[in-house]
Amino acid sequence: MPPEIWIKNLSKGSAMQLVSFALQKCPTTIRPTWPATKASESTPSYHSPMMYGIEESFSGNSSWRDINKVAFFMWQTQQFFNDTSVLGTFVENHDQPRLWSLTNDASLTFNGLVTIFQYDGIPILYYGFEQDVGSDGPADPYNREALWLYTNYSSTATPTYGRITKLNKLRKYLSTSGHFLTAQSQNVAQQGSQDLAILRAGVLTVLTNVRDQCSRDMDF
Repeated sequence: MPPEIWIKNLSKGSAMQLVSFALQKCPTTIRPTWPATKASESTPSYHSPMMYGIEESFSGNSSWRDINKVAFFMWQTQQFFNDTSVLGTFVENHDQPRLWSLTNDASLTFNGLVTIFQYDGIPILYYGFEQDVGSDGPADPYNREALWLYTNYSSTATPTYGRITKLNKLRKYLSTSGHFLTAQSQNVAQQGSQDLAILRAGVLTVLTNVRDQCSRDMDF
């Protein structure tokens, strides 16, 4: 769909938030879906480059994981987009592998989840993340499975449900204080390929991709 139709007809004429999508790894290639020149005119878009960044930072084996991918896409996106607050930050959808299918380490998936909520933009969760859906495999039909095949949709069966609840409460609180929702994240400290600290509107978030049996120190 031509961007001018998306903005002028659909986005401005509807009573809902519309988000465009282009599955691309480079932020410059999804920019045509975001042709605005002023922050007030920005059109929301799924942040598919950061999806790859989260996957490559928080899944796979230790020799492959690299938190520099999140740091790189965070920096690159801010170079090309004048308003990152309307990006849809996500890590999985019906066409992409679920994060739980790429790793069975809960600490890695939680760090990916925290990135979605604390990094710039609008957190977008694909159904089933909160129920740990994804252990059957990464491709169709396993990334579109029914929820009742897992936990009969329980709010207590998995720690992930509770973690999302807490992140929602934190984000709601932050949205009422200061300018958290419109602020851009800053890379304030990085430790090799494993640890990253980002600062957003005075809120410090420390991310790591070491496995759950490890503990680490980080200097600021």
